[in-house]
Amino acid sequence: MGMLQSQPDQVEEDQAAVAAAEVVNEMVGSPSEPSSPLSSSRPKEVGSSESLRGTSESAVGQRFRSPPESRPEASFFSDDGARGTDDDDGGARGSSSSGNATGSANDADCGGDGGGGGSSSSSSSIPAGREKRAQPVDPRVTNLHHFHSYVAFEEFVAAGEFTKAKRWKKNCLFGKVERHRWQRAGQEEELAVVKIMDSKAVDKCSETEPNDRRAFCGGMGADEDALNEIGVYIYLRQQADSCQYLLKMLGVFRDETRTWLVLENCDGGDLLDCVERRRDECGGTLGEALLKSYVWQLLKAVEYLHEHNIGHRDISLENLLLRQGELRLMDFGQAVLLRGADGNGTELRYFRLCGKDYYRAPECYMPSVESCPNLVVQAQCPPGCTPGHVVQVAGGGYLCNVRFPATAVPGEASVAEIFGYAVAPVDVFASGVAFFILLAQAPPWHQALVASRGFAYVYQYGVQALLTNWKKPLSPEGMELLTGMLHSYPTARWTLKRCL
Repeated sequence: MGMLQSQPDQVEEDQAAVAAAEVVNEMVGSPSEPSSPLSSSRPKEVGSSESLRGTSESAVGQRFRSPPESRPEASFFSDDGARGTDDDDGGARGSSSSGNATGSANDADCGGDGGGGGSSSSSSSIPAGREKRAQPVDPRVTNLHHFHSYVAFEEFVAAGEFTKAKRWKKNCLFGKVERHRWQRAGQEEELAVVKIMDSKAVDKCSETEPNDRRAFCGGMGADEDALNEIGVYIYLRQQADSCQYLLKMLGVFRDETRTWLVLENCDGGDLLDCVERRRDECGGTLGEALLKSYVWQLLKAVEYLHEHNIGHRDISLENLLLRQGELRLMDFGQAVLLRGADGNGTELRYFRLCGKDYYRAPECYMPSVESCPNLVVQAQCPPGCTPGHVVQVAGGGYLCNVRFPATAVPGEASVAEIFGYAVAPVDVFASGVAFFILLAQAPPWHQALVASRGFAYVYQYGVQALLTNWKKPLSPEGMELLTGMLHSYPTARWTLKRCL
């Protein structure tokens, strides 16, 4: 089938038309079936052999239903105890700017420009309240190299003296991680965490495909991007405001062969370690007061990123560190821009799997190019759908987003274009999974696919039924929040504003 014509001015989610999976009833049993998968193994990263992108299914499902009506806002964070110890509303002071936006739109097909053609050029920021009105941006045109343009290395000779204190328990993709005592001229010695990376490997990140859709069509995996991580850290450091729940970069230096990314030291390990220690040593839980505090801090960190036009795409307990009892969200190697540069807040669409299996939202999974050439499928346009809008449909084991052409007739079969995912609701979903694991000490499923028994159970019976079965109590306000964050449909999923 040929590629559908792009209609970027009509790209918005149709909340009145989302699809229901026909296969769920055949895949799940009664609410008493699941048992808590108390596995201490960490989830696989992107690119594992268990990824289902290569499925041979090419058709999208036939039945559709609308999401449930929205409910009253949660009051899970109504008491002051959840809001940390800061006096400035979670450290997200004045975080109203929309951040930098991507460059001009180009042809979005698999052989198109790719949103930058491999360059690292950046666009101007659009201050809040002064948005320009421009031609609509094609949301499929993305520039994964946007944050490369912020990268600037300092000479290593100006860094001061580093004395290795301890090897970190994990390595990074591009080298090793160590804890050092850092002595800068005229300053007191401090402990810092240093990522020591091979500079040639770091520089090769600039050679990757910058358009996510074209990379997906080419079968390229979504690897970590060291230049992207460094660029995001530098961009965050340049902001007039700050968020105390984001890990801070202290410096980035280079010598002849190595790149040193220096980050603040976190003495408490990561949150996954915390959960595993409590479970293995005493079978204990966090308690709702501490759980509430951690979830609130995480949501404030994500809120700050989104208000500065950054989507994380790899939120997990492994990427949440503890520093003096407070959270620090880290690892921006797969971060991207949320919105385009048209001044209309157009949400950009991404296609490749990112993050870890447990945390990915269902809309991130979609048929491969091999099974759906040109990302075109045959589907029934749901009743109530406005042709040209993006809707979520079910079939072939997926709950993916598609866009029907303007000529589609609701209730009749039509071609439709697979249309990727928006990152903001994906980050909310991943935060919800982190919330669930902190509470239950185990993930709710392996992958958010209806072919996954755990997800199919929650899809049919709800997350409350699963927690009840596992005997994991949560207050009504907390249950309402968790249910909203883990909604299968991004149009019905709670926004950060509603969560907070």
